Amino acid sequence: MPSPPAKRQARVLLACATSGPALKDGVTGRNYLCTLDFALDRGGRLAAVPRELVLDPVGPPAPSTSHDQLAAAQTKADTARVQLGNDRKLADELQSTVNYLINTRDRGATFNLPANSLPEKYAAQARLGQNQAQVAVEEAELAAVSGGLKAPPRWWCRCRGPPSTGPD
Repeated sequence: MPSPPAKRQARVLLACATSGPALKDGVTGRNYLCTLDFALDRGGRLAAVPRELVLDPVGPPAPSTSHDQLAAAQTKADTARVQLGNDRKLADELQSTVNYLINTRDRGATFNLPANSLPEKYAAQARLGQNQAQVAVEEAELAAVSGGLKAPPRWWCRCRGPPSTGPD
């Protein structure tokens, strides 16, 4: 008798190209990407699916009209990018710091290095993967809020209009 599956939950994602009628106000004879997400039961079997499925079109999200929401998403993305840049800089300095310590030790000299410098650089190196993932998450959130478009310039989010060009 086969042993039961080790996982409690599983999914199967099927992606394929298809064609069909145009979306509202679109061109006829369009090609589309279709994705279907299936759950598996405890025995590892796919759920029963009808022979034909009607697919609802899903387009890009509508852009948010809330400047505050756009500004918040832009700020989060900028903060994540800055954190990644700072940690990359510290991680890049790690090897030269280690080489400095080894050379100083070999010469019998005393260390002239801030006490927390090395642990901070190791910690920054360890955070790089997490920081890269956070940048991707924040950029995806920004794309969702802005409708897949770039966010408006930062001055637009702050003052809700173009900058002044001179006295009124």
